[in-house]
Amino acid sequence: PELAEESFSEYHLYTLDRPATLRDRETQSLTMLETREVKFTPRYLVRPGTAVAAQLEFVNAKENGLGLPVAGGRVRVFEGDASGAGQFAGESSVRHVAAGEKFTVELGNAFDLAAERKVLAERRISDREREVEIEIELRNRKSVDVTFTVEEPVGGDSQVVKTTHEPRRKDANTLEWKL
Repeated sequence: PELAEESFSEYHLYTLDRPATLRDRETQSLTMLETREVKFTPRYLVRPGTAVAAQLEFVNAKENGLGLPVAGGRVRVFEGDASGAGQFAGESSVRHVAAGEKFTVELGNAFDLAAERKVLAERRISDREREVEIEIELRNRKSVDVTFTVEEPVGGDSQVVKTTHEPRRKDANTLEWKL
């Protein structure tokens, strides 16, 4: 059975609808939400020095199969294979997620996607300035089109001088491209 949830101060309380006995030095895992179908958006994240991360983005909304506060913990993902049988696709830890919020579950590295980052040129302009030319090659060996999200860290007061695709400033220290 699912746990009952109620708000309390700045927290949420979860109540099991039956007694649970813990013996001395025993640990038990309790299921907070039963398995359900939820809508998600696949995301393929590229960061310097790492493989392409396979992620699933969720919006915690009723129309997507959720819509209730999700306590932080382990989330397991199962997807149907070619025969329709549910196969374990991965698991990840998530933070507490309020209803209506977006969250991401990381499944591991994408097998059929690759990214290669090369520093083509680096020039020191002054003690505080430098110019770097970077090339990122993305390869998709899947049979379907995908969108890569490329994140590039930038420090201080940075400026993109030349680019093949316009970035978006994700935060003060990160540029992001969706390709």
